[in-house]
Amino acid sequence: MRKRIKQFTEQIRKSDETTKRTWSLFFSAVATLAILGLWGAYASLFSGGAKSAVVQLAVNSEAKNQSASQEQVANINKTFGNLIGDIKGATGARRNLRIDLRDRNFIDDDLEPIPPTPLP
Repeated sequence: MRKRIKQFTEQIRKSDETTKRTWSLFFSAVATLAILGLWGAYASLFSGGAKSAVVQLAVNSEAKNQSASQEQVANINKTFGNLIGDIKGATGARRNLRIDLRDRNFIDDDLEPIPPTPLP
């Protein structure tokens, strides 16, 4: 198996540029699909908690304790409202950059002169 793979890669190396480009695109597409597949598997395995929370919220809203569900929804709306307000405040705020040279702590009177070094 290893020998066949080595022969195949040598065959691609010795071929013309069009063939090399074609195989490069093919292997790039395969790698992309593999990465997306792994990401999808990861997302489906580890997002079960979020799905069950949404399902639980839906069940609670139809059950006897609708007031608890409405409280949860109100808290979520309040949280997102605060978040959106903070974002609007941050993006709408004016940014001023002020450089005050009087407060600098650097005095260049006592520095030793460095002799210039000619470059080769």
